[in-house]
Amino acid sequence: MKNFKQNLALSLTTLIMFLLTLTAYLIKQISKLVWKLRTPLYKLAIFILVINSLMGVLTNPAYAPKPAIAMDGLTSSVQDKYIFTYATKFQRPDLGKTVSLLRYQLACLAHKENGFHANDNCGDSGQACGMYQFHQPTYVAFRKIMIAQGLTDHIGSRLNDQDAVETTAWAITHGHESDWGPMNLGMCQ
Repeated sequence: MKNFKQNLALSLTTLIMFLLTLTAYLIKQISKLVWKLRTPLYKLAIFILVINSLMGVLTNPAYAPKPAIAMDGLTSSVQDKYIFTYATKFQRPDLGKTVSLLRYQLACLAHKENGFHANDNCGDSGQACGMYQFHQPTYVAFRKIMIAQGLTDHIGSRLNDQDAVETTAWAITHGHESDWGPMNLGMCQ
């Protein structure tokens, strides 16, 4: 019986050593295979990331082409036409608000506030909406002043690009440019 126990212990020890050796060998072979495949795997990972990114861009409505119109011989978006129209209407060269500067500021604000509709979410916990992220009471108050001054004939909507551009152009040239964070931070000067 003693020999049987010794042989069994020796057999188990040999089996364990064999399994450890086999495991080490397999790990080494797998490591070699992974090392050989590192470049193709890296390229495959990059390819998958690129395809995934393209699919995100292609299916995102924010990247859909905007309607184009002719303006000054150039092709431009509808928002650009509104910006040009109201920068021209509300320019104040006496305050340094030339058409060029006002066009730049309106486009910059539209980009900073919601990316020309790339991000149509309402900010400030749902209170600030539209291309220029107006709070409804502020927008309505500005429009009422504009109506009293004979500059417009309707309240309109902060979600309507034309109304929002008109209101923002008026506000920037009538002492309210600091109502927008990007203007305060010097991002659109």
